[in-house]
Amino acid sequence: MSIKTRRILFYFLTGFFVVAGTLVILYSRGIRFDPENLDFVKTGGIYVSSQPNRASIFLDGEEQRNKSGLLQRGTLLTNLIPDTYEIAIRQDGYRDWRKNVEVKPGEVAVFDTVVLPADIAPGAIKYGQFDNFGAAPGYLALEGGGGVTLNGAEVFGHHIIALTESGSLLTQSKNTGNYYLTNEFNAENGLNLTLIFNNLKEDRLGLPGFVQLREAAFIPDSERQFYVATENALYFLDTANLDLQLITSDYDAADYQSDGTLVWTTNDSLYRFNPVLRNQAEPLSLAEANLANKHFIRIQRNNGGWLLLDADGNLTYLERESRLIAENVSDFSVDPDGKRIAVLDNLQNLWVQDLNTGEQFTGLGQGVSQFFWYEDSAHLVVLEQNDVYFRDISMGAPVSSHRLADNVLRCTYNTAEKEIVFLNHDGVWSTRL
Repeated sequence: MSIKTRRILFYFLTGFFVVAGTLVILYSRGIRFDPENLDFVKTGGIYVSSQPNRASIFLDGEEQRNKSGLLQRGTLLTNLIPDTYEIAIRQDGYRDWRKNVEVKPGEVAVFDTVVLPADIAPGAIKYGQFDNFGAAPGYLALEGGGGVTLNGAEVFGHHIIALTESGSLLTQSKNTGNYYLTNEFNAENGLNLTLIFNNLKEDRLGLPGFVQLREAAFIPDSERQFYVATENALYFLDTANLDLQLITSDYDAADYQSDGTLVWTTNDSLYRFNPVLRNQAEPLSLAEANLANKHFIRIQRNNGGWLLLDADGNLTYLERESRLIAENVSDFSVDPDGKRIAVLDNLQNLWVQDLNTGEQFTGLGQGVSQFFWYEDSAHLVVLEQNDVYFRDISMGAPVSSHRLADNVLRCTYNTAEKEIVFLNHDGVWSTRL
């Protein structure tokens, strides 16, 4: 081999190693050549984790290997040139999830709360025309035709108030206003809760005279204990032990918490009653928070603070100090983690706000009458303009929205069972997520 040839080969190999080494370094740093723009760009990625976790993943129509398993929760798609991609997740027996994703240089777009709802048609529980219903696993209360039935048996009362998980039903008479307690095992012998209350009020408290109940509510996890409100007082009623306790004779508004705590307000303070210990906690001053002399229609405890909705539609978060969340509010619901709050305004528009950052996500529903959190802070079950939807709102505006039922008048959602029970003009139906 001549000296000239050896030099050419040397320079060629040197140049090759320089170029190859540069490409290796660029590759290791996530930099790729973009043939479309004839330039080197820093790549990005997409991370996906779904339920069910072994669903098929498609990127721009091409299936990708799902890396989820015992040792890994999701799948990371890497080395993607910055662009907009369509990602789809599919599983037999479930509805597809899809999203157009913008991949940015050096960033990973994260979708770690993807839920594929089951692709099943609603099934009829009971055919007929009804005004209202109450549903619990194994129990169905129906209101219509001037009466109420529980699992097909006629019971006292004309209106359904509440149905517990164990089949105890609270109803009210439209004629007398009396409240009745019935259970499925003895449907024909309902207890007149109003009569029991008035008898105990005179016998135990020495307060004669008939008083009509303004409201009665089951204490959570109890079938025979109730909070009872009259026009002027709040009581704890135990029908099992025939006991009645006066909680307060001074209240403006009252609400019940999921842990069984009773909360009520006066003009300047907020009070709490524990049904287990049968005592009150130290009151919280509303005057110091500039919330005195307001009438609250919803009160909810949340992560050490209080969400207070007044009659003027102002929703306030009271923690160390009060903070106005929104105006013109008709209803709200806090997610299971206590981090996000879904808000329905007076025009039936639904939106979500992050309680920590204050960030708002609008456009989640119009003409909404009911809404429920799924089991996390990323999904909502929404009754919008008589259709039921399952919506992924993890990134704000809905990523995907699946219609589960139509022509719905009213619905309930059981988080533990992931079951939606709804009423339409043909009867009562159910479907599952």
